[in-house]
This record gives sequence, structure tokens and C-alpha cells, in this order.
Amino acid sequence: MTQSLVSDSVLTLTSLALSFAHDTLFYCVRAPDISSSTMSRAPSKPSPIFLQLATNSLSNNTIASENDAIYYEVRTQSWDPNMTRLRRLDSDSRELSLLAEVERKNNSEPRIRCNWVEGFTEFRNSSEWIKIPVSKSLSATFPGVDGKLYRWLVVKGALQLVRDETPETPLVTFHRHHRHMMVFRMSKHASLEVAAECLADLDAIVLSFLLVDRLRRDGARSF
Repeated sequence: MTQSLVSDSVLTLTSLALSFAHDTLFYCVRAPDISSSTMSRAPSKPSPIFLQLATNSLSNNTIASENDAIYYEVRTQSWDPNMTRLRRLDSDSRELSLLAEVERKNNSEPRIRCNWVEGFTEFRNSSEWIKIPVSKSLSATFPGVDGKLYRWLVVKGALQLVRDETPETPLVTFHRHHRHMMVFRMSKHASLEVAAECLADLDAIVLSFLLVDRLRRDGARSF
């Protein structure tokens, strides 16, 4: 009787030991696989932001993200047709704040005024801020907040914005609108596809877009 109890106890302890050893071995074998998979996964690139243009006008329009978290208004009043004002919606106050004014007179070079560009608190020629050299194709440069240059280019008929040091990587791409049967109402609005990494310069990007796309539409290569 005593021998039987001892035998049963030994068998029970042996089974527990084997079960513990199996679980420990399984964990030791599996854990590194999970860890290595997690460690080797590259961080995902932030998705671009799409800003939709409500109309095709560069004089009266809105340029906004899907939820209006980013919202610009472009307005030219009928009683002041030579002055276009760019405003941005403040997410806290929900009020439109004036960003820039663009003055055009008698087909002359546009003049701009904006408090956030150094030296432009009064109207000055736009070519003093955005440089557009005469060349075979449209090209325009302007500085970002870090002083590095952005460059607008026409690629396959569409405007793209790049950094001068990485011209092969578009940061902003302008997608044109589409119409039903080419003549009826729009089936798809025009939009700006903006990389998340250049959002700090978004005000300057939108203003420069309004200036450069006017040149593209007019078939001009400089002011």
C-alpha cells in the first residue's frame, strides 16, 4: 500500500515536471519569433492628406480636407476684382484668418502682401518671394520655414512640388478634375495630394500654388 502511494506520487510529480518543461520550452522557442517579427517591422509612412478644390476657379474657391480640419478660402469680391484674399479657418475659434492678399492689375506681375513672410507686410512683387526663371518649362522656387527651397514643376502636364535636394520625390501633386463625358458636371473634383512631412509649410504651399497654377493656365513661363 505504501509502495503504491509512493509510486503514484512519483508519477504525478514526474508528469507535472514534464508538463512544466514542455510549456517552458514552447515559450522559449516561440517568444523570440514574435519579438524578432515586431522588431524587424519598418515604421509605416504617414498617409498623405488630400485637399479638395470645390470649384476650378483660382479667384473664388475653397481648398479643404475631408473633415474641414484644414480649410482655406480664396475670395475675390465683385467690387474689388483686382484683389484676391486667402484665408484659413482657425480650428479653435472657427473663424477665418487672413493669410495673404494677391493684387493683379492690367496683366502686370501680381503683388502679394502677407505678414508671415519676412519683408512682405506691404505689397511687393511676387517674384521677390517666388522665383520663376524663364526656361523651356514652368519651374518656380520658394523657401520653406527651414529656409530650404521647394520647387514647382510640371510633370506630364500636372503640377508637382519637390524639394530641390530630392527632386525625384514629389511632396505635393495636383490632380485635375474630371467631368462626365468631358463636358457635364464634375465627376471628380480637383485636389492637392500633400505629404504629411511638409504640413508646416502648407500656407506657403497653397499661396504659391495659386500663383503658379495661374501661370500654367495662362500658358506663361514667368510673371
